[in-house]
Amino acid sequence: MQGMIVISSIFSSSNQKTGILLVSLTLIIIGICPVSASDSPPAITGIVFCEDVDDSGNPVHQAGTFPSGTSTVVAWFTYENVPVSPTWGYRLSLGDDRVQTGDYQMWPWYYDGAAHRDFTKEDGFEDGTYTLIFVMNNEEIGSGSFTIGGADQEEEVPEPIENVGSGSFGRILFAQGATDESAPIGESDTFDAGMTEIYMIIPYYGMTDGEVWSREWLLDGTEIASTDEEWNEDTEGITYRYLYNADGSPFPAGEYTVNLYLGDQIARSAHFTILSADDEEEEQGTKSIEDLVDPDLMKAYDVLAYSDNKALRILSTLVPDNGITVGFSSDIPGTGQYRYSGPDDPGEIVISPDYWRESTWEEVAGTVAHELTHALQRDAKGGTVRCTVENEYLAFLFEFYALQESGRSDIFYEKFNGIFDTDGSLNTHRLWNAVKTAYSECPVE
Repeated sequence: MQGMIVISSIFSSSNQKTGILLVSLTLIIIGICPVSASDSPPAITGIVFCEDVDDSGNPVHQAGTFPSGTSTVVAWFTYENVPVSPTWGYRLSLGDDRVQTGDYQMWPWYYDGAAHRDFTKEDGFEDGTYTLIFVMNNEEIGSGSFTIGGADQEEEVPEPIENVGSGSFGRILFAQGATDESAPIGESDTFDAGMTEIYMIIPYYGMTDGEVWSREWLLDGTEIASTDEEWNEDTEGITYRYLYNADGSPFPAGEYTVNLYLGDQIARSAHFTILSADDEEEEQGTKSIEDLVDPDLMKAYDVLAYSDNKALRILSTLVPDNGITVGFSSDIPGTGQYRYSGPDDPGEIVISPDYWRESTWEEVAGTVAHELTHALQRDAKGGTVRCTVENEYLAFLFEFYALQESGRSDIFYEKFNGIFDTDGSLNTHRLWNAVKTAYSECPVE
């Protein structure tokens, strides 16, 4: 499998005494660098300088000027459109003199979000105005400046951020709709003309009920809607909100941005595009299902294709639309995998023959749904997918939907003992925590 990217989910049944979910993940990346999730260039924006950051990574005592003798200055910043594993670095200068340089082979964070970098000089920085420049792949992607002991400086000092929320948001997903459990229906970052609603699915962490959060929607840089509300969805999990026109009219074509705020501080940004009728690409001819799905797996696939659940039906269309094959492979550990060899390879869903022989067809349908979810995540984000808590959580949700549609929710219950309420309904907060524990080596985004 030279050059093959593999997303593999391997799990066993829950421990009946303790209710502990036993799940492991193998993520193998060999000899390939996936493409960036966006065509826009990488950028670092909103650089602010401060004395420290709190436990949630938010700036503390933001300032533009620091006392003489200051030995540590923290640069807090937001970033977006970062490709996978770029070379990057920084240049810190006092006037024309370079005082610190950093060069690295790998970006330590994610595609977009917020981060900070500490700059330290043991005997204290000399007085003067310092310029910080971030570079990526030898190109400048952001800059800012701060002053040490510069009382006579005429530059405007930014006001400190006084109201900063305690939590954070993960990578925002956009979709045509969302299920009650916040799984995306028709996830994408590019939509055809005529859309009347756009949903955003939002992972969240460290939130506090009662704190104020806001969302701001922009079209081509101009605000079109904004909302403030108090948080009331517990500490951690995934939720959704949506944008629509009150009169039911479709959205105009253009580049849309949503900014999420906690208190007065921007916490997350994301973008999507709505095409004009003239820009829509011609629909590619779909391939025959019979040529793509192994006959022994057709019954499992049909659970998705003919489901009453819209999310599953849209998920199933990835097979003919993208040319994804669904078959068997004896060289995989566990149950099933989604794997692909490069940007132009649609990939394949492979099921272990031993698992297929020993399991019910409903279980196999759930595994196909799980692995197709990873194919959807890859398709929606420009050609790459990796192990994250959010990605695995959503994959397990689609697996649950497939079992629910085939009347076998009991299989999911046995596998994930303890995440259902007493009335038999799925408790999404418990599922989130179970997945987070099981996939603790995979990051949140």
